[in-house]
Amino acid sequence: MSAKERPEPGVRTPVAKPVPPPGPVLTRRVFILGGFWSSMLLAAVGVLGAPLDFVWPRRRAADFGGELIVPADQVPPPGSEPVRFPTGRFYLSHLSPGQEGSPGGVLAIYQKCTHLGCTVPWRPDFQFQDETGWFRCPCHGSTYTKGAAILVFGPAPRPLDLLDVQVKENGDLVVNTGAITKGSPENPLRAVPYGAAASPGAAPPAAGPRFAADGDTFDLGVVPVGETVERSIEFRNAGDAPLAVSILKVRPAPDAACGCGVEGFRVEPASVPAGGNGRLLFDLKAPEGMESMTDKMVAELESNDPAKPTLTITLIFMMGP
Repeated sequence: MSAKERPEPGVRTPVAKPVPPPGPVLTRRVFILGGFWSSMLLAAVGVLGAPLDFVWPRRRAADFGGELIVPADQVPPPGSEPVRFPTGRFYLSHLSPGQEGSPGGVLAIYQKCTHLGCTVPWRPDFQFQDETGWFRCPCHGSTYTKGAAILVFGPAPRPLDLLDVQVKENGDLVVNTGAITKGSPENPLRAVPYGAAASPGAAPPAAGPRFAADGDTFDLGVVPVGETVERSIEFRNAGDAPLAVSILKVRPAPDAACGCGVEGFRVEPASVPAGGNGRLLFDLKAPEGMESMTDKMVAELESNDPAKPTLTITLIFMMGP
């Protein structure tokens, strides 16, 4: 073979073929439509989310909306001051026969003002119409009577509402905090009969003096730094003989931040008659440099209650500016 007929040497390189994508291709049209509908969804959530959150039914607190038992020894005597039960959000009032036109009996008074829903405190020191002791709303001044919470002054449209009350054979009360009756001038007539005459099985007041208070831990609020303020805790005599109570000492709680806020203490009156009320008074002062700290103290009490000759209560307060 001649040189002319001999083939020229060369390099043969294979040509690569494109690999198809593993899934569908995100086109520009799909991307734009996705962004548009996502924006619309976010806008809808922003517009409708808050109203739906407001109207969506909430689960009631475990202690409110159901039945609460009031032991017989915590039922106030007829004609005495109403007693607050914070867990059930009501005051228990025991009207004597003829009080505010009532035949007598017990009422569970819902603490919510019928004007704008503020919590209405019992004000034993508030004077109005030549009388002392009223339910007085701190928001707009609506004022209600001691026994049946009848409206006498203010913008509220009606007396305070009532909760359903049932009397057990042993004298305990069952208050249904989920059964609310709108308050009206008929409140005094709605009192549930209570006592030996109305319910033979009801327990009479305990024999001898009996110390009773709403719990053993009390929040005394904010104590301004550098100032001395007085705070009080109410108690009552649930027995049938005079009760004497004294404060032995006040000491820091095991988990106290400072344990140094109580400057003085006393009890008024020295002797509490059967069915009457007394006060534990504390003079508090927050030292400099303790701003925004919460302190906790323990008060040791002594009484002539044969069931509680000694007992302790816990005081909690915040040191404010």
